[in-house]
Amino acid sequence: MLAGCGFETAIPQPQLDGPQMVAIDAPPDAPPMEACIARYGTADSFELCNATPTSCRFYVQTNDSSCEALCTSLGGTCLSSHDGDCQTTPTVRPCTNTFGDQVCTCAP
Repeated sequence: MLAGCGFETAIPQPQLDGPQMVAIDAPPDAPPMEACIARYGTADSFELCNATPTSCRFYVQTNDSSCEALCTSLGGTCLSSHDGDCQTTPTVRPCTNTFGDQVCTCAP
């Protein structure tokens, strides 16, 4: 307390319930392409196939891992995986399939 003023010098701190998530990528109103690149662009051999407000579809080297692991590690959610590249017609596969490279569809 400050002497004679009657004011406390401590600033109240908010109480947090559990872990807090801090977004460091594209703002929520970013165009889909920018949001997808901001979140997933650092993935190995990243090539954006297409972007919508609800999904990012991209080719990536997963090195015998899954799209689920990749999307999650970059703060997203896997929607599906596809064996192939951006130019092939995708055969939808579960997010848990593992390939050396694949097309992942993740939520932005």
